Order: sequence, then structure tokens, then C-alpha cells
Amino acid sequence: MPNPIYCGKGVSTTDVAQSILYPIPLFSRRMPSHVCRTGLLSQSECERLVAIAAHKGYRHFDHSRYGETGAVQVETCEVTPAEAEFVYAKMATTAAELNQEYWQLSLTGIAETFRVLRYVDGYWTRPHVDRDYRLPDSSKLSCIMQLVPSDDFSGGVLTVAEIDTITMQQGDAVFFPAHEIHTVSPLTGGTRIVLAGWVHGPALH
Repeated sequence: MPNPIYCGKGVSTTDVAQSILYPIPLFSRRMPSHVCRTGLLSQSECERLVAIAAHKGYRHFDHSRYGETGAVQVETCEVTPAEAEFVYAKMATTAAELNQEYWQLSLTGIAETFRVLRYVDGYWTRPHVDRDYRLPDSSKLSCIMQLVPSDDFSGGVLTVAEIDTITMQQGDAVFFPAHEIHTVSPLTGGTRIVLAGWVHGPALH
């Protein structure tokens, strides 16, 4: 064991560290990569969100947050609380409940506008995380809500944590920590429309 560096008056850095960090490994319970909630939105609420996006119009998105092109092929439309307060309220309430039960992340609120995402034939999203600590991003918990029936499209499979494929029906939602890697496989037919939202909090808590 290396000799400790003394800080003066008989107090070493080892003593200081052990007053902050418990020196014996702690065992924590296994946490899920994601949690699904069926029927979080009604059919009419899903259709309302789809109609809002159709009315406002979509813009094509094909680059990552680093500016890299080819990271994603999707169309997006922001939906504000003024336009759809119900979805913000449902996501906030459900996220708080699930976080308390499963992950216990430090959350402070919703700080970013939700987005409706539209995938058409050939569109996809490469593996990525929503929370990158190298960027000024406070996302802590991510949510995807499916807005159209599953038989409206083929392909476009959402995978979380590399191995967990998510199957959802219209109105279902999946929540997962924003640091979990996730991807959407290429759409092979039809149109996949989902809503993406995030709950935020301080870094590394």
C-alpha cells in the first residue's frame, strides 16, 4: 500500500478520502434499462398530437448534436405546452413515479420542448444516448410515446441498451435513463410517428 500524503497536523489524504467515501464496496440492486406504460395516451390524444404536427409542418433532421451528418434520418416538429399541456402533465407525473420506484435520479423538471418524430420508408436513428456529459445537456430521463397503431408501419424497431427491443401500441410509452444507448432500425414501410420528451436534472446525480 503506498504511503499516504500528509495534509498537516497528522491528517492524511487517506483520512480525508475515507471521511467522504465509504471504503468498503456497496451493493446496489439491479435497475431496469427501461419501463413501459401501456395506454398512457388515449387514441384521441395521440391523434391530436399527430394533427398538431401535421398542421405546423415537419422539418427534416439528418445530423447529430455534434453536427455530424448521417446520424439520423427523421422529420421533427416541436409541440409546446401551450399546444398540448396534457402530454407534458402525463409525462411529468409518470416519470416522477417511475423514477422514484426504479432509478432515483435527481430530477428537477422539464426544460426542453417535446418533439413529434415522423419516420418514413428508409428513415432510421443510429445508436446514441440522449445525455452526453460532454455537452451542456441536462437530460436525465427519456420517454418515447407511440402515436400511431403498430400496423401502420414495418421496421422502425426501437432498441434500448443494445439488446432490449421495445414493442408498443398506439398510446403506449417507454421511459429509460437518458444515458442508455438506444437506436431505431430503418423503416421498411408505412409511417412511424412518435413523441419524444425528456425530464431534466443536475449532472451526475
